[in-house]
Amino acid sequence: MFERKKFFLVLLGLMYSSVLALISYAFIMTEKILSHILWESVSQGLHVNFVYSLLVLTILCSVVIFLKIEWGNLPKTSHELLHEFKAKGTASYRKTWHSLLLALVILISGAGVGPEAPLLGAVIAYSIW
Repeated sequence: MFERKKFFLVLLGLMYSSVLALISYAFIMTEKILSHILWESVSQGLHVNFVYSLLVLTILCSVVIFLKIEWGNLPKTSHELLHEFKAKGTASYRKTWHSLLLALVILISGAGVGPEAPLLGAVIAYSIW
């Protein structure tokens, strides 16, 4: 009986980890593809790169501002989630998708490594079960 329960938990853990891996893969590939389209494919044929860059950054900045007003102080970093986990014994993952979407917009707009922290935060939040 114990071995059967242990096998079931290991199988469940593997399936759950696979879902987390798919979420991570989708996030990274979406960021890569959209960044490539916006900053390389479309802008190559234009003779007014500065105007294009300014327009794209204005639109993406407006989207980030709108989403932050709408959803609050996101994206959550892994440090914030770990602090919440230590304080409450659990972490809320209700706004994890919001955090990932906002981080994706920030990364596509040309930000550095910082916004990828919500991906780690999402993995942490969804790993608590």
